[in-house]
Amino acid sequence: MEFQSDKKSTLARLLREEIDSAKALLQFLQKEVASLASDQAFVDLQSDTKLKLINMLQQATGARMQFAAQNELPLGPLASADGLTGPDSEPLQSLYSHLTGLAQQCFEENRRIGKLINRRTRFVTRILDSVTPGGGDSRAVSYEESGRPSSARRNNLLDLAGI
Repeated sequence: MEFQSDKKSTLARLLREEIDSAKALLQFLQKEVASLASDQAFVDLQSDTKLKLINMLQQATGARMQFAAQNELPLGPLASADGLTGPDSEPLQSLYSHLTGLAQQCFEENRRIGKLINRRTRFVTRILDSVTPGGGDSRAVSYEESGRPSSARRNNLLDLAGI
């Protein structure tokens, strides 16, 4: 099978679009990691933006895969494809390798985000347990408006809030 020039340029364009989408998602994920890792107040994670970036990447991937399937081209590494061996295959293989690297980085950043969120959730849970009388922590202390420890034991946060 001879790999036609127009198919090669279309595949290269689709790979570049997918790479651009993956780069945008990776940059967003890296900002999310930095926000979660900071000691500042909890930062708005802009889940709408993240969802748009993920959808954009999925559309780019879908377009490339559909084009490859319609033209009987490989969906995976390109070097082994008929007609793609030799010097002409290098740009496409390079694009595919770049995309593969970006996908791995996105996966790692997303994993890091999950760990940071889990760590923050455990931290907040411990704080809530420590200030909630009867929440399982016998050392839990609640405070009166004056700032003194309360002598009355209450059952939950609603009681503490006077609700």
